[in-house]
Amino acid sequence: DGHRVATRKLQGMYEDGERHGAWRWWQHKGFVKKLVTYHQGEEHGCFETYDKTGHLATRGSVDHGVKHGVFESFFPDGNKKVVGAYDAGERDGTWTHFWGDGKVRRVEGFRKGRAHGPLKTWFATGEVEREGAHVDGRQDGAWRVFRRPGVLESERAYAGGLEYPDTFGTW
Repeated sequence: DGHRVATRKLQGMYEDGERHGAWRWWQHKGFVKKLVTYHQGEEHGCFETYDKTGHLATRGSVDHGVKHGVFESFFPDGNKKVVGAYDAGERDGTWTHFWGDGKVRRVEGFRKGRAHGPLKTWFATGEVEREGAHVDGRQDGAWRVFRRPGVLESERAYAGGLEYPDTFGTW
């Protein structure tokens, strides 16, 4: 299933002297390393990368050389590692990270490449590790951090990235 080819290193077509259409790169062991679609010399369309054993590592799309749309990365066993989206080359919307067993590890929001919206992380046991929110890349509102599952380490409040002086707990 690893798309193995013995001797090729690169395959693609040119149109008017520029890369055009589907291009493939192979690793030294013969597994496909990368698949990219070009339009008039620029990456445009779908792309995929593969790990050294030929398993899908990342998948996404590019619009005239800039990441745009859904992006996914995978563990070697095929389980999803990260799912999110790009808008004009910057992370945008909700990004979800997973543990190797498929449980959610982290959910965070982005707007124009900056952290924006809720952030929540979980221990491998499934219990909350950290929760809070960002506004334009700065911590905002209530934040809670747990030392271990069920044991609160600190609870703080922020406005525009600055901590309120009357919050309690220690980092």
